Amino acid sequence: MGRRRTLTGILIAAACLFALASAQAAFGPLDPELRISHMGPDGTLVYGALTPSVAYNPNAGEYLAVWGGTDDAPGLDVNEQEIYAQRLSESGAPLGGRVRISQQGPDGNRNYSAFGPKVAYNAASNEYLVVWAGNTSTLGEAEVWGQRVSAAGAQVGVDDFRISHVGPDADDNYDALHPAVTVNPGTGEYLVVWDADDDTPPLVNNEFEIFGQRLTAAGAETGVDDFRISEQGADGVIASSADSPSLAYNPASETARMSPLPRPILVRFQSPLRFAPGLLPGGPKSASS
Repeated sequence: MGRRRTLTGILIAAACLFALASAQAAFGPLDPELRISHMGPDGTLVYGALTPSVAYNPNAGEYLAVWGGTDDAPGLDVNEQEIYAQRLSESGAPLGGRVRISQQGPDGNRNYSAFGPKVAYNAASNEYLVVWAGNTSTLGEAEVWGQRVSAAGAQVGVDDFRISHVGPDADDNYDALHPAVTVNPGTGEYLVVWDADDDTPPLVNNEFEIFGQRLTAAGAETGVDDFRISEQGADGVIASSADSPSLAYNPASETARMSPLPRPILVRFQSPLRFAPGLLPGGPKSASS
């Protein structure tokens, strides 16, 4: 009996190792690493690329990679960070040249920077939306901004439109940071979320919560402005905060009957919530594991 159990254990272990090896082979890298960004001269430490994000366009079979970086392009300060993008084929080959997405403040002024970009592809409009956090004044106040980008990589519509409005303008005590974005491919509507401290009572300075904004496919704000998503601890308590949100759209959650409500979207931070954006704020919210 002991030998049979030992043999069974060995066979199970071997099966697990085989499954692991097969999974590694199936989900391992398809090709060697490829370089996407070229910021400033090679060998110079002062130029670099940070915080990349990528979206896939299934209609064209290509990607759009975005990142924040410093570059030696004419007019830019060595420490002035902006958002850049590069189209890539399905095999990872560059398509066209690098494109600058953000124009955060006047060129040459390092006090204005754009950072932490995220990108989503919108099948309804055949466009991308790039969002990022950026300084709006020399005081260091950060808000969330957006830019529509065509499938060909060209900027579309309003240049660097503002999405968040936290605290009084030009007050560096309040910031919106770490944006994320998803899209409803059926309606073309976006949802952008971020963490921020706001002056809306009973919130206080340095108490970070998660906020959101619905946008039309054209980038126009729709619904409640900067609606609050998280309720992390008691209001007015700085020690209880939520930060660094991420989110995903779930096409399977739409009911079979006709409904005017958007499909539910899952927003994750420290304590994830599942909600239908059309019901917020003040609508029902349920915990999700």
